[in-house]
Amino acid sequence: GTKLEARVLAIEALGKLGLFALPWIPQLAKCLEDAAAEVRRVAAVALGELAEEHSAAVADFVKEIAACLRDGDALTRRRCIECLGKLGNSAKPFVEDMVHILEGIDSWNWVPVAEALSRLGAATPEHADILAGNLTHDSRSVRWSAASSLGKLGEMAKDHVDALVNLLQSEDASLRCVGTQTLMQVAKGVNLEDKFLPLLMDPDTNTREQACLALASHCDGEGLEKLLMKLHDPKPFVRRAAAATLGELGQDAADCAGDVLKLLFDSNSYVCATAARALVAFGAEGAKTLMDRLLDEDEDDQLDVESSVLQRIMLDAMQAVDAEFIEPYLHVLVVFLAANQPEIRLAAWSCLSKVSDKGFQSLVKGAQDSHIVVRKGVAEAIAFLLSGREQSGDPTFMEKEATETLAQQLTDPSIAVRVQAAEAFRRIGGPLAEAHSEALANRLQEHDIRVYCPVMDTLGAMGKAAAPYIALLKARLEVPEVKVRASAVRALGGIGEPAMPSASLLVLRLEEDSNVEVKLFAVEALGEIGSASVQAAGQIAKVHANCLASHMIMDEACLRRACARTLGRLGPHASSCLHELVLALGDSDLEVRKEAANALTGIGEAAALEIVAIIRSAEDTVDLHLT
Repeated sequence: GTKLEARVLAIEALGKLGLFALPWIPQLAKCLEDAAAEVRRVAAVALGELAEEHSAAVADFVKEIAACLRDGDALTRRRCIECLGKLGNSAKPFVEDMVHILEGIDSWNWVPVAEALSRLGAATPEHADILAGNLTHDSRSVRWSAASSLGKLGEMAKDHVDALVNLLQSEDASLRCVGTQTLMQVAKGVNLEDKFLPLLMDPDTNTREQACLALASHCDGEGLEKLLMKLHDPKPFVRRAAAATLGELGQDAADCAGDVLKLLFDSNSYVCATAARALVAFGAEGAKTLMDRLLDEDEDDQLDVESSVLQRIMLDAMQAVDAEFIEPYLHVLVVFLAANQPEIRLAAWSCLSKVSDKGFQSLVKGAQDSHIVVRKGVAEAIAFLLSGREQSGDPTFMEKEATETLAQQLTDPSIAVRVQAAEAFRRIGGPLAEAHSEALANRLQEHDIRVYCPVMDTLGAMGKAAAPYIALLKARLEVPEVKVRASAVRALGGIGEPAMPSASLLVLRLEEDSNVEVKLFAVEALGEIGSASVQAAGQIAKVHANCLASHMIMDEACLRRACARTLGRLGPHASSCLHELVLALGDSDLEVRKEAANALTGIGEAAALEIVAIIRSAEDTVDLHLT
């Protein structure tokens, strides 16, 4: 038993390995001859899974697979039939063997045979005739299999619509249900509304559900009224099917938007989602109904579903509509960019991504809205829409208007809006942000420090373009808040060579700051400034290299790594620190050793002899881990 289970599990695993399992296809085909039915079944399944992507490789063993059509185990036959349906032309020589199954008593396998024939393009009206002859069989299961199989043949069975309609009068609920399903597949283009409407009141839940779905092809007048009644069916699957059908009817059912809207309050989230999709399928009227509800919180306390779940459902539905339906409600969507749930923010972003330049103009008007959450949402929306764009030296009208709106928001009465606007500029960056560098720098003079970090991060990303504001950045190196000092240090490093006069202040942060992160950023900033030019590297190395070297023999490993990396960026000018770098080759931290080795390489060949001499003099006292 254990051995059999292991073989079955191994075969299942091979079926899921795709390309890597191709060398084992011959062994899988051999398993079709195994004495154990469990092995034959799972081998056929594995071959079928591999045939999805690699049918040519599996087709080499089509004869072995077809031979199992006569297997004594019904489930093995079924799995092999399913596999043959995926092998295309290679399986067509065995179509007649599959048709023989339709002519026999193995009714359990008629459905996979019919599906395989359709998939191979080999289905014919004659095959439908064979199956239709069993719609009046004495056995209920045979009638069910015949009806279900005719559905797989699709239009090939259109001559048997009347016989299938007779099943709708059956006393057996499963036959009424399968008859409805099959007619949806077979009778496309045929108006059977009068046949399906009575089934809306069927005692069987599945039948009522299928009847609702069947009316999607044609339903009006009295039929539409009866379908609306199913929106209040006690079973959620029926309510969902009714809403889905109304959505399929589209604008022809737009007058039902008010009735469908009530399903947004349904206790079943699947029903809510289907109702939301149906509303947007109604067009402009449905979209308006949905968006009006989105901001209406008066009824939220009456809902059985959570408010956040309902919001996500509605926003997900809105993603399917065209921009022309979204743009009138941009002021609604921007509110949800500030939602706590990431799924809601993502859905709102997805809707906003469809906004055209014309629609964008109405969006920026929200920057003057009386509600803070809307103004903040506008800043977030602008950042989202512009951050992914490739910028050029000649901005478009939309880009200009958007960044000018953000610049105005930098002076918004609300600190939350000002912070969001500064953060938006940070995300946008490039020439669009540089055009408003002065407006950003002015924010460093206000008293609320929450806006400092995004402003300084944005200025630092501008590089030399932010040089006029170095004095403002230097003044923020002494503030008590760690995040502000860290942002100021990073910004000075990002500006590069123009920040050279600030090097002594950065060293002071390294020496005296109480926060390791600020010290680390200070060291990295010195490296960025020094690597900007030969002159800057020489000046920093001359004045501050020894200080950096001293921190390589103490402090945390992250600082030792940063100091070694910065000395390497200073190049040959850091040759006065060779001894400390060589000693760092024996550091207990692997990354420090790597950075020290890279730094020694960066210093260049001119110091090679001196480096070798230092290494030899240190070998007797220090384990340099050079092996």
